[in-house]
Amino acid sequence: MFFVLAKLFSFVATPSHFALILLVVGSALLFTRHYRVGRWLVVVPVVLAAIGLPGTIQLLAQPLENRFPANPPLCRIDGIILLGGGEAPKLSRDRDQPILLTRSGKYFAAIDLLRRFPDARLIVAAGSGAWDPEGTHETDVAAALFAEAGVDPHRLIFETQSRDTWENFRNAKAIVAPKPGEHWVLLTGAMHMPRAVSIAQQVGFPVIPWPTDYRTRTAHLFLDNDLAESIELLDNSFHEWIGLLIYRLTGRSAALLPSSTPTDSGCAPTPSS
Repeated sequence: MFFVLAKLFSFVATPSHFALILLVVGSALLFTRHYRVGRWLVVVPVVLAAIGLPGTIQLLAQPLENRFPANPPLCRIDGIILLGGGEAPKLSRDRDQPILLTRSGKYFAAIDLLRRFPDARLIVAAGSGAWDPEGTHETDVAAALFAEAGVDPHRLIFETQSRDTWENFRNAKAIVAPKPGEHWVLLTGAMHMPRAVSIAQQVGFPVIPWPTDYRTRTAHLFLDNDLAESIELLDNSFHEWIGLLIYRLTGRSAALLPSSTPTDSGCAPTPSS
């Protein structure tokens, strides 16, 4: 039920969808006795978008992407968690090749970390967040990508039953059973990282954040994107902030925003005996 309600709310509350709903309703009201209300519903979203879109995106997106440092120092890791997202399982199946539509950076990071730490294992927590999975999974794409990269399949674990980030971590923890003192690196998009870390903390799975796939510059005040990319970025950042709030209110995360204090990355000096 949570999954269905979350999907419905996310669809309606997405800024571009909400603005479109206002425009459609407003346009319809223009031909009724409530035409004044319709006029406002048509004009207000357009004006607000024109005036506030660039600044709004920066205010929403940058705090999320800047929450954790990029490329944190690593001295020893026991495993890697790669969260799904960006894979195109149906398209990959139809075209007979692994296809990523977005967020490919986490796969490059995973391959690099697996080479740097040959004893580390990797779990891909993905499944399908689609309404109708049709037997396709994001992990199918991941498996094909890692096979093409020459990764030893014995180092890979695939979690295929999850539909959201909460289930990603709950299921991944049950599968890998992390031990105290182990170091697990979390790979996901920088914008999604705060919510993912907070959920991981709530289920008791300590992770080292390794954000990837940045969409904003560190402190740039102006957008470099075209209009379509800007609207998509606004939708994504708004989705993450709403997700942070809902997951916190429903007890699925440890904090509205997790602490940005550096996580133990296995580089602490060993006490002399």
